[in-house]
Amino acid sequence: MAFKEVMEMRKHDIDKAYEMALSDYQEIQNDWTKRALSWCIFDVMKLNATYAQKDTFISKLQEFGNVELPANDAMIWNNMVWPISAFVRDCVKISHPQEDILTMVFNLIKDFPFVKPSKEYSVLLNAFVKAKNWRNINNFCDWWDFSNFREEDFECDIVNGRKMPTSLAENAHLAYARTLLALRDMDGIAAFLPKLQEFSDKHPDMMFPNYYRCKLLLATGNNGENTLATILPFVRKKKTEFWAWQLLAEIFVNDNEKHLACLLRAVNCRTKEEFLVRIYLMLAKIFRGNGHYADARYYLDKHIQVKNNTQTRISDEVYAMKSESWYNEAANQQPSFAIDYMAITDDLLFHDVKETYAVVSFVNTDKKIANVIYGKEKTGYFKYDRFMKNVRVGDALNIRIDSITPEGRMNLYSAKKADNAVETDFYKTFSGSITSNHAQTAFFLNVEGESCYIPNNFISKNNLNVGDEISVLALYSYNKNKDSWGWSCVKVK
Repeated sequence: MAFKEVMEMRKHDIDKAYEMALSDYQEIQNDWTKRALSWCIFDVMKLNATYAQKDTFISKLQEFGNVELPANDAMIWNNMVWPISAFVRDCVKISHPQEDILTMVFNLIKDFPFVKPSKEYSVLLNAFVKAKNWRNINNFCDWWDFSNFREEDFECDIVNGRKMPTSLAENAHLAYARTLLALRDMDGIAAFLPKLQEFSDKHPDMMFPNYYRCKLLLATGNNGENTLATILPFVRKKKTEFWAWQLLAEIFVNDNEKHLACLLRAVNCRTKEEFLVRIYLMLAKIFRGNGHYADARYYLDKHIQVKNNTQTRISDEVYAMKSESWYNEAANQQPSFAIDYMAITDDLLFHDVKETYAVVSFVNTDKKIANVIYGKEKTGYFKYDRFMKNVRVGDALNIRIDSITPEGRMNLYSAKKADNAVETDFYKTFSGSITSNHAQTAFFLNVEGESCYIPNNFISKNNLNVGDEISVLALYSYNKNKDSWGWSCVKVK
């Protein structure tokens, strides 16, 4: 039967076309009979590319491999990707693992001469990396070879008008890392870490490669302290990213306070809420466990809201939590749990950076800027709303300094209010009688040869008069008008 007749019959009766092609192939095997039979097998595979028809599909895939189609017949090889990918995608939808089936498919296709790089070859990878529980994904990725990524594979797809959060190239690297973690393959982790670092360095806009790089580093550590020391320099640079705090929470899983503080800092980072959905559930479980039911309900509701907004499945576990009595009991209650998570997390993140004692000398509440004195004739300023809600002149702070510009702008690792004010060479007590100039327009305390200026508004605010005995805390601060340093009262003791 001629090749053209078989191709024509495919349009009307696939089974009959297959019988015709098989008969021709059994009679004589040449490029044309192999091509005709391959196209007919392709048709049957397309019709059976479901888990329910797995036996038929696998049988036809084996048959296709046995035809020995020439490697240069690129059209058929590339088209064969589509039913294979459709079958794999349907298999991974099944709730229980389909390890044997996916491995069987991989073993059947790994000698196929697919055109690479190509759109079809990328489609094949995309299907397999969705199999999150498949332990053989790394062998598949090594066979596929990440050097075959196209430029398009580094871009996020648009599905139903919605941009996907991650690209194929990113998903493949993440799948590789997840499998190494699941297998606890230390040799594999050691080999993959530099590749993942190179990938994340080339694509700094991709968030999760760095996240999994840190998880792999965690897996290689002997204990939490060693791992923390390894990761801290990197996490400091990424302290505004939620996943950095989620990662640190894993390190402190046995320290309830630090674990909770890290998760709370994570959900207060600026990011898309869909990225926080797992952390919301983690917090709901923690607060349910410690009896803070209003807080537990708050985070469980946020988890559910994100799931609904993103049209993703809500787990049976979440439905079970909603049905528990505490959930209804907390219906009209407001979250009330309070913890200074910023101070706790800054302390653990920058524990090896020395704290500097500083005192607030001026506050611009509109711009949220605090000027501080942090040493004798040392002054600077910073945005305080990153670290605390409000500050007042005279507040004692503990700050960790990253850098200071020549103009005095301070980049800080951390800042928090000190538990107690400590007297230093730039902040101390003056006690004595109030004096003034002849016109009583300037007021002072003169103690042991040193003069402390008392601002006029301080006199009026505290109903003070010349001659009153007073004890104040004074700051050695800079006077712009006089271009000089001197003591100035900041608060009554």
